[in-house]
Amino acid sequence: MKQLSNIASIRRENTLRLMDHKKISRAELANAMNMGYSLISAYIGKTPTKAIGDDVAARIEDALGLKSGELDVNHELIEKFALQNTPIWDKNTPQGLDLVPVPLYVDVRASCGSGYLNSEYEQNLEVVMLESEKVSKRGINPLDVKAFKADGDSMLPIIPHDAEVFVDTSKTSIVRDGAIYAVCLGGLLLIKRVFKAPNGSYLLVSENPNKTLYKDIEVNDNTTSFSVLGPVFHVDFSIPF
Repeated sequence: MKQLSNIASIRRENTLRLMDHKKISRAELANAMNMGYSLISAYIGKTPTKAIGDDVAARIEDALGLKSGELDVNHELIEKFALQNTPIWDKNTPQGLDLVPVPLYVDVRASCGSGYLNSEYEQNLEVVMLESEKVSKRGINPLDVKAFKADGDSMLPIIPHDAEVFVDTSKTSIVRDGAIYAVCLGGLLLIKRVFKAPNGSYLLVSENPNKTLYKDIEVNDNTTSFSVLGPVFHVDFSIPF
């Protein structure tokens, strides 16, 4: 068996995980990539003989409906970090409450970008716990859940400043019109309602009715500094004293 580099191993494991999740066979993936079955087997088979380079990774991402760089996310590293840093719950924690650890990206609001979640380097992460029911009832894979901190008052009264926002990062395109999404624009994390405009662009709309301070922002798929992290499905925050 060929010894794969770290990034090639991550790409192979992510490809296999996503194929299983999406119920895609090896033959179907090969067909979607316009690649021979024996060649795709050389990349992702039980005993791989080829490493998944950048070009092949891009073709796999395209075939699986992923954004550029998503195949490089080190889920094992994130999960290991979460398990190592899971807080110990005291006797006041409700008995029988099923919780899942979720990585909280502390600095993402100041340095959001298309590669931020895909870096192999250690991030400034914390771990927060979320009731598994909030994930399972929506059919979300717990490994796809990431948490971020809301910044500012643009989404009041729904989402206050510093609230923990939970996002399904497996859905990186705008599907539901008017839903709340976490997006990156110009290197900043934004939490906005996203509406489809008639010309094919999108409007990023703040919940705060003060349009003088929080104007609508128009973007489209060709806006180079724009990317979708995923839909917001849960928000957690403390009521101030």
